[in-house]
Amino acid sequence: MKTSKISNIAILMMIMLIIIPAFAQNKVVGGKVTTYKTIALKNAKVTVKKTKQVTYTDSLGNFKLECNVKDKLIITAKGFKSRTIKVKNIKDPLKIDIEIEGEESDLDLAFANGHMNSKELKEAKVFYNTVQPYSFGYNNIIDLLKGKFPGATISDAGVIIRGANTQSNSTSNYALIVLNGAISTIDAITMINIVEIKNIKILTGPAASRWGTGSSNGVVFVELLQK
Repeated sequence: MKTSKISNIAILMMIMLIIIPAFAQNKVVGGKVTTYKTIALKNAKVTVKKTKQVTYTDSLGNFKLECNVKDKLIITAKGFKSRTIKVKNIKDPLKIDIEIEGEESDLDLAFANGHMNSKELKEAKVFYNTVQPYSFGYNNIIDLLKGKFPGATISDAGVIIRGANTQSNSTSNYALIVLNGAISTIDAITMINIVEIKNIKILTGPAASRWGTGSSNGVVFVELLQK
């Protein structure tokens, strides 16, 4: 009888050791989904990639759910491009801005699916038909790179492009920086007035190779507006 009790206790302890770490790896994630930085999107679908758990944003574009820190969130809404975000990179409160698929009619599709009301639809169409600067909604070039290129890791030391010829975070793996057609540095582009940026491209493979030495890690191509 005594042996049986000890065995039961041992089994219970083993179960606890399995369950507790699983709970410890979970976190509650909260955030807001918008478009054009200011228009909250209602009924946007937020899916936990591995578990397929789903929640929807409320009337203010907010959502909250619990998921594993190693998982990813997929944000979708009719008329908009989807976004995927790693949970471990999330710092609350999470702000997710998603872009329309490309046509003005996509905004009508969003309205038809309840993602925005008629007033918000009008505001969104004003944004769509107004030429916004490339840097709209960003405070500096580091934030801009992080926002537009989620597949890249950006720091004050340089840019590492996912999928390029990189093995670790050593300096030899940083992408080549090209500014207005000339080889440059991360320090040089961080000094740029962000409103002067016309376009930024991330180049890999053959498109990057034309820039020679260092291009195997990819190229960050920055183009400024002509004064």
